[in-house]
Amino acid sequence: HSLEELQAYIAAKQADESCLFLGVFFKGEHIGNIKYEPIEKLIAQATMGILIGDKNWRGQGVAGEVIMASSLFLRDHYGINRILLGVEQENVAAVQAYSKLGFSKYKETSDGLYMSLDLNGVS
Repeated sequence: HSLEELQAYIAAKQADESCLFLGVFFKGEHIGNIKYEPIEKLIAQATMGILIGDKNWRGQGVAGEVIMASSLFLRDHYGINRILLGVEQENVAAVQAYSKLGFSKYKETSDGLYMSLDLNGVS
């Protein structure tokens, strides 16, 4: 994608009330993104996607910290109490990392594994 296309995409996501799109930075260095879309206030849930694009930061616990901090922000500011995500079953490391954060499997399909996190009682 061109820089202009990426800028337009980010602007559109920032204007969309059903989307929370955040950059992940360390000392001014962009290392990844996390996105919640759609945020469904009526049923108090949001679907999450995350990418730590800088390979030097993978496996360092950054994703878990970002997921939990942003999930609690959604709970406290949007009333969201359930986070959903999809992951490839073959990505054992990711499945284990999400499980360690409290996500549990709720559906398996030919497309992948779906997991959810209940934010009630999480501090």
